[in-house]
Amino acid sequence: QASFGSSNYDQLSELGHQQARWLGEHFDKLGVKPTRLIRGDLLRHKQTADSLMAGLGMSLSQQEDSDWNEFDFHAIGRQYLEQFPEQQPSESTPKAFFGLLRNALLAWSQGDITGQQTETWLEFESRIATALDNSCSDNDSNNDIDETVIVVSSGGAISMAMKQLLQCSNSAVIDMNLQTRNTGVSEVFFKHGKRYLSSFNGLPHMLHPDRLQFITSA
Repeated sequence: QASFGSSNYDQLSELGHQQARWLGEHFDKLGVKPTRLIRGDLLRHKQTADSLMAGLGMSLSQQEDSDWNEFDFHAIGRQYLEQFPEQQPSESTPKAFFGLLRNALLAWSQGDITGQQTETWLEFESRIATALDNSCSDNDSNNDIDETVIVVSSGGAISMAMKQLLQCSNSAVIDMNLQTRNTGVSEVFFKHGKRYLSSFNGLPHMLHPDRLQFITSA
């Protein structure tokens, strides 16, 4: 959980740090020992990775890859409202924000937003394809060596990665993005250049009676 509604969104809330530690502790109980950790270069990505590794109880060099960064939803939202001011929400709530975000993302994916947004939908799709390729690369000469790679990213980037795996529509990407939950886990198997999605947006570390109230999306 980042800092929704604050002046600086790009930092974890106290709950966000706890969610990441719980995930690390869950991995530790399962005996998960990552061989690589890749993350975007946003502050909340680094903080998530640090708290996750603290829960896991191990130290691992973190590979920074800006291709895993989230799209600039602030810029896209501003540009959308400049073009469609009648869509300005009448209240400032998470529900109103996500309703606006859905409409803005649909317009962005269809090329209907023009102006100063930081990247086009196709550019976003291309860099996530590159990020996924780099994260799921294997060495055919060492196929007997198993790797466990943890990638720390954001909901939009993860959902766009799902498009690469499932070949789904842009609207499906947006639907998945709006369903992602904080520290949701997606699992991908890769070998010989092929990739297989095993699970999406799971929260096994949060499915405890005393943690259900701390499941968040914003």
